[in-house]
This record gives sequence, C-alpha cells and structure tokens, in this order.
Amino acid sequence: MHNDSRFYLTIEKKTGYVAKNCIVVPFKNSHDEVIGALQILNKSNGNEDFTQKDLELIEFLVSFTTNILNSLFLDFQINKIFEYTAKISDETDTEKLLVMLTNMGKDILKADRATIWLYDEQKDILWTKVAHGVDRLENSSTTGIVGETFKLNNTIICNNPYEDSRFNKEIDEKTGYKTNSIIAISLKGSDNRVIGVFQCINKKSKKSEFLYSDITRIKIIGSYLANTLERSSLLYKNEFLEKRVAEEISKRVSHERIMIQNSKMAEMGNMMEAIIHQWKQPISATSFVCDVSISFINDNSLTLDSAKKNFQTIYKNITSLTDIINDFRNFFKPDKEKKEFFVVELLEKVAKAMSHHLMSNSADLEIHGDKNLMTVGYPNEIMHVAINIINNALDAISSNKNLNIERACILINVERYDSYIVISISDNGGGIPDEIMKNMFQAYNTSKGEKGTGIGLVLAKTIIEEHHNGLIEAFNINGGAEFKITLPIVEI
Repeated sequence: MHNDSRFYLTIEKKTGYVAKNCIVVPFKNSHDEVIGALQILNKSNGNEDFTQKDLELIEFLVSFTTNILNSLFLDFQINKIFEYTAKISDETDTEKLLVMLTNMGKDILKADRATIWLYDEQKDILWTKVAHGVDRLENSSTTGIVGETFKLNNTIICNNPYEDSRFNKEIDEKTGYKTNSIIAISLKGSDNRVIGVFQCINKKSKKSEFLYSDITRIKIIGSYLANTLERSSLLYKNEFLEKRVAEEISKRVSHERIMIQNSKMAEMGNMMEAIIHQWKQPISATSFVCDVSISFINDNSLTLDSAKKNFQTIYKNITSLTDIINDFRNFFKPDKEKKEFFVVELLEKVAKAMSHHLMSNSADLEIHGDKNLMTVGYPNEIMHVAINIINNALDAISSNKNLNIERACILINVERYDSYIVISISDNGGGIPDEIMKNMFQAYNTSKGEKGTGIGLVLAKTIIEEHHNGLIEAFNINGGAEFKITLPIVEI
C-alpha cells in the first residue's frame, strides 16, 4: 500500500498509525455528485486483504448512509427556513419582508449575494429594490441569466458567467463587483404563473461554484419565497383595495353632501318668501312703535316708562328678526357632526320655515306627538327630508284637478315604537300613482314631468337609511299618501 502513489503519508506520520490496506467508497448525492468518502483501514489488523464482497457490503452501507445524510441535510434546510418563518410572519412592511427572504435564501445556499426579482406585467420587466450591494435595478424579462430563467420558467446554474453570452456584465461594471457563479430559479404563484426570479451569486466555497445539489435547496427556498410573496402581494392588494374603497366612499359621501346642499339651495326661493312673510309682522310692529314714540315726543307727552316699554318692544322685534335669520341660516349650513335633538321641536321649526309656503297653497300643517322623543343625527338633513316630503305633498295637491277637498291638509305624527321613533307624514292629495310607487326611491322617478328630477327622495333615502341608520317607506292610504320615517331613539 505504501508503494501506491495515491497513498497520503502525511496523516500516518501525524498519527503514528500504520495503514496496511484500505477500502474507500465515495458518498454521492441524488445528482451523482461526490460529496464525501468512507475509508476503512486494516482488515483483521492488516492481516487480510479486502475482497469484492467487502466492497459490495461497504457500497451498500454508503448508499444507505447517503440517504440518511441527504434527509438530514434537507431537515437542516427546512429548519433554517423555520428559523426565519417566525420573523417573516410578523413583518408587514413589504420591503423589509423582501430583505428577510433574500437573506434567508442567501444563508441557506451559502452565497455571497442574493436578489429577488419581481415581474412587472405592464412594463414587461423584472425589477428589484432588494439586491445586496446595489439600489433599485430593472432588467428585461427576456435577457440576461435572470431574463432567461424567467422566460424558460426553470432553474439555471452558470459557473462561468463571463464566458456565457446570456450574462449581463453591466451591473458588475457599475458596482465593481465580480460575478463568478450564478444560480437562479423562477418563482411560480398558485396559478402556476411566473411572478419573479430568485438569484444567488458567488457560492462561498473553494471553487466558488454552485453544484447540482444546490438545485434541491433553491427549489425548497423558491417554493417558500413564491408562497410568501404571493400572500404579501394579496395583502398589499387588499390594503390597496380597502384604501380605494375608503376613497370612493369618501367621494360618494362628499357628492351626497353637495347634492343635499344643492337641493337645499333649490328651496331658497320658497325660503326667501317665508323670511319676508315672517319679517313683516315684527317690522310692522317696530314701525308702529317708532311712529307712536315720535308722536309722543312731538306732543311732549313721552314719559320715561313709555320710552322704556317702546324700546323693549323694539328690541324684542329685532331679536325676533335675528332669530328668523339664524333659523334659516342654520338650515342652509351643512351639518358637520351628529348631535342629539328633539324630533317634534325640529318639525315645528320646519312648519315655521314653511308657514308662508303653506299659506300660499291654502294648506294646513298639524304636528302631534311626544315632545320628549329624542334622536341623534344631522338635524338639518332631517329638516331637509321633511321639507321635501311636504313640498311633494303640496305639489301633488295643487296639480291634482280631480280632488274634491275643501282645503289641503298635511298631518305629522311622532310616536315611539320599541327603541325607535316613527315619524308619519300624511296628506289628502289623492295618493301616489302605482307606476311611481314601484320605483319610489330611485333616481329620475318623478310625477312632476319635466319640472322634476326625482333626486329629492333618493337623497331622502340616503339621509335616513345611510346617514341615520333608519328606514323610510311610502304608502298609499285612504285619500292620500303617507311617508313613514323610522329613527333610533335616544333615551333621556
């Protein structure tokens, strides 16, 4: 044995152990690559030679041991992934997640650098923000080792990149970093579409080469990366969709507010008539008091007590004028916050605001109910709904030539039903036509012909049901129509 040129004497000299004969069998992985060897020395203390049967027995043992080692090595890779899993599962920042995944792949494959490339379908490029040693990069989806991997949907090992026509040297030239070896794998989503590429550069080994055994490792890593990235992408999409939904809801609410405000402005004409009508009495009274006071002054008969009473009357009338303006101004002012209010008190404000319009239409408005019933919401919006329903009733009565009534009558009743307040607004206008009733709260459904838009009751439904968590319904009753508005009650 000592005469064999392959025999390595150094170990014998170091240990003092004399080798007389030996048998050596290589360990091979599943890709038939030699990853180690088993050596046995000195059969029967070197007094017997190894036989063919010995060789077959050792080869069987090596084969069995190799399967165990491959299994243990696979377990090691899986355990390495598990070490990262706890951190990865808690990470919500997409860029930090990509860094963690890249580091995990780099560590398991024992590479110097690693990159996760993601596919941008609109631009048809592969891009990355997470590449060790460089900033954001973009690469064609069809060129370079990465592009080739993406295009062919497979795994590529390249241990001589500068001799490979597919290799893109530009990145090395920009960074000054030399690429000696590359392994890359396509990342496939649950629908089997390629969503990106994972690439490792420069194996940390003596030869700096990736082996076919690394394919098994990168496949395990690639599968985990693809699943994690896909979940992350879905989460991002959900966040994006939630944001878009929130924006659309905000736009819709804003649009509704504008429509409500515009609808209020449409009532401006009637409101101005009501303001003029309500101002006439206090202005006339103030004018009369002033005339009397001037007359008393001219006659030198104005006493101090009379002057005080006259000034008090004038002040009271001015306060009344201010209150009227404030009531109307508050109605036209958009509600910003919900607040509690008494329902009957609010409806009495509506009656006051519409008094002149009711009088000009020869109509009576009566309000009955418990004055202590309170709800919460936007008072001006509820006022707007009530005014809209009352105006519709007045229009229906004035346009119905077949009515045989002495005087138009609108009755509002407010009562409690369990934990709700029910507001009933009924009239004697002959009822709502069936074709209108079927689509009562749909846009452009109107009985007013070209004069109507059908928007009023659509807004009413939005205000009651969406802004106040209530319910609005319409019915035909004997001799007229009735609207029922149901609102949550606030206990006092």
